[in-house]
Amino acid sequence: MLSEYAKSVLDTGYGTGNYTIELFKMTDGNVEITGVDFNRKMMLLGEKREKEAGLIWSYEYT
Repeated sequence: MLSEYAKSVLDTGYGTGNYTIELFKMTDGNVEITGVDFNRKMMLLGEKREKEAGLIWSYEYT
């Protein structure tokens, strides 16, 4: 289980969150996963998918 080894994960090239959701499934729910991507539209799709999957989602665009 991923959460045995890490308390936080950085997902670079987040895209639509596919990998982030799969990473979260490999945890006990006590891991913070941060996704970064340069494409805001793709991240918005990821936000929708993650909310549907029950993940807590917050974001900051800079």
